[in-house]
Amino acid sequence: TSLINAMIGRPGLLPADVNPWTSVVTSLHLGQHHPATEGAARFTFFDGAEWERLTQRGGRIGELAGRAGAEDEREKIARQIDEMREKTRRRLGRRFELLLGTAHDYGSFDAGLIERYVCMGDDFLADEEEGAEPDQGRFADITKAADLWLPQGDLPMNLCLRDTPGVNDTFMIREQITIGAIRGSRLCVVVLSAHQALSSVDMALIRLISNVRSREVIVFVNRIDELSDPASQIAEI
Repeated sequence: TSLINAMIGRPGLLPADVNPWTSVVTSLHLGQHHPATEGAARFTFFDGAEWERLTQRGGRIGELAGRAGAEDEREKIARQIDEMREKTRRRLGRRFELLLGTAHDYGSFDAGLIERYVCMGDDFLADEEEGAEPDQGRFADITKAADLWLPQGDLPMNLCLRDTPGVNDTFMIREQITIGAIRGSRLCVVVLSAHQALSSVDMALIRLISNVRSREVIVFVNRIDELSDPASQIAEI
């Protein structure tokens, strides 16, 4: 997410901290106009069937992680899914069912508005977090996708950059949406930390990406300057 923010020249626009983080596939349309209205942002919610799938099954990455012997990871995700479902119902109340299958459009946006829809974190519940904004992460659990339109008059062509949830994110149960975004992308950049070994979930995602034909993939190893002995460890990486 920090890389995406730098590429669009808007540091801090998308939440890039360890907690809270981006939990929704966010498409930034540079030099393009909103297709339906004059609005500059659209946040689309899951419909009822999609929500049930997210909260009942782990999906393809969960299955592949299980085959790799990561049963503990699957059990942890299952517990967190149950907590997420109950927190969402408490947070949104009667509006929960009414919001499913709809979308919110805005004529402008800022970091605060984006956080309301795409911001998630460990055991995140805004009204219980000391110092948290009242609406931060309010709709994140049920948001399927975020689309932002940014005018960029100096670009010679239209460009779409997509920020996807990290693979160490509990909410990678959204992986089918992530893979759908990858299928429609010409270039995929996988950002890894130099001091964190590849997990079974990381490998499952890379296997899925490698099965998408005609896609260029860049594996970007970040934070090598934080290693104890970069000169020798880079070769090992």
